[in-house]
Amino acid sequence: MRKTTLRQLFQMGYPALLVLIDNCLYLIDRDAAIYLLFGVGDETKDFLTDNGDLLRAFRTDEEYLGDMSDATATRDITADKVKVAIRDVMLRPRMIFGENTAKYRSFGTLGMDSMDDKELLHCAERVVRAANQFFDLLVPAGLTHAIVDALDALTVTYREHINLKNDAVFIRDIATEDRIELGNKLYNKIVILYDIGKTYWADKSEAKYNDYVIYNTPTGAPPAVGEKGDAEGVMLNGVTNLPIVGGLVVAEGVEAPGVSNAQGIWNIDGIPTTTLLLRGMAPGFGTVSQAINLTPGESTHVILVLMPAVTPPQPTP
Repeated sequence: MRKTTLRQLFQMGYPALLVLIDNCLYLIDRDAAIYLLFGVGDETKDFLTDNGDLLRAFRTDEEYLGDMSDATATRDITADKVKVAIRDVMLRPRMIFGENTAKYRSFGTLGMDSMDDKELLHCAERVVRAANQFFDLLVPAGLTHAIVDALDALTVTYREHINLKNDAVFIRDIATEDRIELGNKLYNKIVILYDIGKTYWADKSEAKYNDYVIYNTPTGAPPAVGEKGDAEGVMLNGVTNLPIVGGLVVAEGVEAPGVSNAQGIWNIDGIPTTTLLLRGMAPGFGTVSQAINLTPGESTHVILVLMPAVTPPQPTP
């Protein structure tokens, strides 16, 4: 059986949910006499306070995405070093065997630049094995144990950096589920508590009834589920005006971030129309937030301009 994706029941951001918790605590105190009729007292307040504190203690999604971005950048740098080291080794069999020989092809480097992480890692390990196998034949072309050992060490580092990147993704996924689960538990409790207030004040006070309305819609109900729009745009360096490659764009309510390509272009589909902000981030740059206005079924264009992060000056000795 396939695992069911945990769905967020509340159509608001976590900061708004935390405000809702605080407001609920205020209303329980203000209308204590009413809530006592339903057995609502200190135990309920402790539930809201304790779980609200747990929700506040969660790292933000922006922080987890920053970890993912940093881990991805580190992995990419190591991958480039691995390719350079492989090319250094491959000059030797090219000189001794020639490119059209079985010995040369046994190194398995054809199409290296288009390999994914798993393929490149296996390629590097294969090159190390082949270089050791044909080592004596390749010595006249300048192959040394130091060259092979350097590639072998880089391969080990590359595997570690791939795992760290994957770990960052898994950690974010776990934290996202835990936060949604906690948020849903709090939201469901607040909905029941607010229904008590609305029921009591419905024919007594319009103002106090409205205090218990969660969503600012004509009916007071959540926005219709399924109302989604798309966003696309470009991410630019605010100093050079050049595109930023590998930046992340985050939309609340969408699990996977958009990733800027070589032209700085990114896109995110299926964004809830209740989402008000996009966040853009990239290694070496500050984070930017951009207000958006989504129309169901349509796409909005957003230009995200990120400024390079400023490194504090070193203290003068």
